[in-house]
Amino acid sequence: MKKSGILALDVGTSSIRASIYIKDEGVKHTLAVKQQLKERFDIHKLWEAILTLMQEVTQATKNVSIDAIGVSAFLGWVIVKKNGEPVEKAWSWMAYGDQNELKKARRSENNINEIIGRELNEQLGVFYWANTVKTANEEVIVLSIKDFINFKLTNTFMMDRSHASYTGLYSIGDGNWDNDLLQMFNLPLSVVPNLGYGSDIVGKINKVIQSRLHLAGDTKVILGGPDGTLAILGSGGVNPGCSIEVMGTTDVIFRVVDSINTKAVVKSGLVQNSHILPGLFCIGGPTGMTGGSLEWLMKNHNWGYEHAEFIKMCSSWEEIKSAESGLFSISSLTGARVPDWNPETRGTLVGINPSHQFKEVFKATLEGIAFNTRRIMDRMESLVGTVSSITAIGGGAKNRTFIKTRAAIADCTFRIPKEIEASSFGVFALASINIGWYRTIEDAVVNLNPVEFTVEPDREEVNKYQPFVEKYNKLIEIMDVWYK
Repeated sequence: MKKSGILALDVGTSSIRASIYIKDEGVKHTLAVKQQLKERFDIHKLWEAILTLMQEVTQATKNVSIDAIGVSAFLGWVIVKKNGEPVEKAWSWMAYGDQNELKKARRSENNINEIIGRELNEQLGVFYWANTVKTANEEVIVLSIKDFINFKLTNTFMMDRSHASYTGLYSIGDGNWDNDLLQMFNLPLSVVPNLGYGSDIVGKINKVIQSRLHLAGDTKVILGGPDGTLAILGSGGVNPGCSIEVMGTTDVIFRVVDSINTKAVVKSGLVQNSHILPGLFCIGGPTGMTGGSLEWLMKNHNWGYEHAEFIKMCSSWEEIKSAESGLFSISSLTGARVPDWNPETRGTLVGINPSHQFKEVFKATLEGIAFNTRRIMDRMESLVGTVSSITAIGGGAKNRTFIKTRAAIADCTFRIPKEIEASSFGVFALASINIGWYRTIEDAVVNLNPVEFTVEPDREEVNKYQPFVEKYNKLIEIMDVWYK
């Protein structure tokens, strides 16, 4: 008898990973391929790479019955005809929207920011593809990258509400497409698909895919969601009060809530999305470049994580004086998002002197990242109360030395789950409750990805950093004016 399994696809701009989780045994097979997508890309090539990877992983696990498939994917968009054929190249999150359309929208008398739960910005989907839709000579429909993959698996058009939150056409309060916004952009309702939550089932796998992958015809396809949102779910963000920080190239920090005040959220510089699960929302958002800035420093210093000098720096971390010596860093090399929303911001060093070495610059950059987390936390706390703990995931959660500094500056406990690359575990959790492995999503997450260890803030370190928190906030205010 075959074992029950779930296939998760984690689609990023730099790699695609397919993993199979077997009930009561864990992840038993993972395959990955590297890729390098740009601002615009051929989604047919992406789909063929995904399909090939799925074939390889299912062939390698013939003793497993794939009972469900789910997808997490980077934030991106594609316009397709009613038969699912793309009209033109797809957009990745690295693209920028139409600035003229953004300016016109900002002049509108509609209370757009409160409807969509964020400040209007050029990275909302509508500013990528509205003109393409309006100039199409036939009916078309907008899909996220994940939704296109689901269509290829099921022949069904459907979008999760988390992705819809990034379109600029979705009302956070109503939980549906906003007719006034559609009219403002001269778009018909037919251009957007039906909505669901990430825990919904899109449908069963179609016969073409069933035959190619040698799967059973009753294999379910879970709606899923954006990779960051599924990482939040997969690391425990399933109940109000949970705070999650995805520490990657760009940090993303969200708190799960069960009620909304979009006016207050927007005023605070945060964003509000629909959660993957019904009745829940996420407030917080993406920062500027964070982990990517550390990687940039290491690359330009010819360091790797196994480099002797990097290991030596980490072993003497507490002896390195950066903020204490007046050295501060803004890590946003490519612009600032939450909570300042200044695309012109660039990386900045303030207070550097001849006594400073590379290690002080490196630590100042990490401290700057942590100070920005604290800024976001302070905005959150003004809306939802004290943030006493954060679950940290992503590559930045691997280094305990760095986490200790971040815990001290944030003055809160950091919880690190067993699996820090948690997007696939968000997929496993959603799928597992739909095929009867677990009764609730809480049970699924606790069993699939429990907390492995915690880092408490060292009181001496907290007290050391406290005077620099306000100083850093003032630095951001000054430099915000400079860059604007």
